[in-house]
Amino acid sequence: MDFTVLRQISNGYDCQTTLQLITNYQAIISDLQKGNTTVDNAIMAAEQLRSFPMPISAKGFEPQDVENLLNKLDKELRRYNISDYYAVKMLKGGYNKAAFTAKADAYNNLIISINGGMNKAQAMSDLERIRNMPLPCEKAGFFGKKGCEQSAADAYIADIDAYVSDLI
Repeated sequence: MDFTVLRQISNGYDCQTTLQLITNYQAIISDLQKGNTTVDNAIMAAEQLRSFPMPISAKGFEPQDVENLLNKLDKELRRYNISDYYAVKMLKGGYNKAAFTAKADAYNNLIISINGGMNKAQAMSDLERIRNMPLPCEKAGFFGKKGCEQSAADAYIADIDAYVSDLI
């Protein structure tokens, strides 16, 4: 996940409460990744965290920055088969991690759009576009870079593709 800067302003969300909320969200995601909880329980716990109003303090974080970060965490929480996604190991010579993540994110965005009522023709078009996204490999060898394990990444992509095909 990329980094988000939380800017401090006067009359913003309380810093300590915000950081505690983010830590709790990350703990829920971590439990889900490890298989210690179910998706439904994790979503329920996250919704319970978000239900409390954020206190305002004289010197706090920019509310829009905090909301953007919480939305990113919520999107990560609702990722398709999150435990399988994080089970993909990094090995020398595997698929480029940024390309794999972009493809998985594109599938997840398509799932969200389909569940939101996207029409079938547009969904099929987007699915074909996602299928054609390249997954370049990193260089192997002594000076090679680490990338996503190809067999596990292929299995995850095939699973999510089959799920999306069934949705359409």
